[in-house]
Amino acid sequence: MKIKQIMRATFSLKAIYQLRKAPIFLTLVMSLIIGILHFTPFTLTLIGVEPYVRYVEQLWQLTPEARQWLIQALPQECFVSDLQLNCDSVLAYQLDDHFTLLINDETTAIERGLIFTANSIKFVGSDVMQEFSYFHFEGLDFGDLQTHPEGYSIFLNRSAQAFRGVLMMPFVLGSYMTGIISFLGYIFSVSILSMLLKFGHSTFLKYKEVLNIIVFSALLPTMIAIVIGLITPAFTTLIVNLLTPIIAYLVYKKYVVFGLQNIE
Repeated sequence: MKIKQIMRATFSLKAIYQLRKAPIFLTLVMSLIIGILHFTPFTLTLIGVEPYVRYVEQLWQLTPEARQWLIQALPQECFVSDLQLNCDSVLAYQLDDHFTLLINDETTAIERGLIFTANSIKFVGSDVMQEFSYFHFEGLDFGDLQTHPEGYSIFLNRSAQAFRGVLMMPFVLGSYMTGIISFLGYIFSVSILSMLLKFGHSTFLKYKEVLNIIVFSALLPTMIAIVIGLITPAFTTLIVNLLTPIIAYLVYKKYVVFGLQNIE
């Protein structure tokens, strides 16, 4: 019965009002579900490679000129094959004041940069050092990168793929956790503010009833946010935060006030 009521609450003000007495356990479960759902469009973007491209760029902090220097500094005779770097060169190249490129040389402590060894590649940034096998760099030829007009983008995307392999799951879980915590904080805060409506009434809803109305009022905004979020994920939270109190207020005006007047 509750499941049918919850489904009706997506489009029915009356169903939202009827669910005001739902048990707190159900309310918390629905809050977790809504917190996850309304953050899903944003989280889906983390499955693609673009967020990790931005992550690598932030890690490197290279100027446009330094990006080209990076590719041109790579020894053109070197290439990756069978998860190994085939390169006899030993190189320590300073791109700018803070970025260093090392090939077959790990004797220098660097603040930011790249370290190519025979079996792995290391990315070094502020408080970050991540080492990868050459799985995502298989077949990469430094000479080809230097002659390709998009050589830096090719290398950047390979690097982003490597980070994606290890960071996607933590990023996705972190995104959903953010969605849950932010939604819980939002509904508890709005419910507290909504209790101010009790002034002028000799009786009023309990806090739990107000909380239930706020939570179930978020169902329709969440559905809207998912649809719009598939196009523009940045607006999902804004949609939920704006529409939820509006729907809750409509429930208050149509059913809560009417019920209070009858009691009084």
